[in-house]
Amino acid sequence: MLESGRFADEAEARRETFRWIAFYNHKRRHPRAGMFSPVDYEQRHRPNDTNADPAAALMSIAA
Repeated sequence: MLESGRFADEAEARRETFRWIAFYNHKRRHPRAGMFSPVDYEQRHRPNDTNADPAAALMSIAA
């Protein structure tokens, strides 16, 4: 995209890419996910024990 003139420089391209990823993962709603964003959907469907202590969840799997 730098060649097409869309971005002034690489730093601007990186900023815009970061903004798009943030939107895509945190704000974009999807009908197959119950109109939740990907992050919200994942948080709602993650088992409760991994929210509290991810290390404990890994230890229980290893046991």
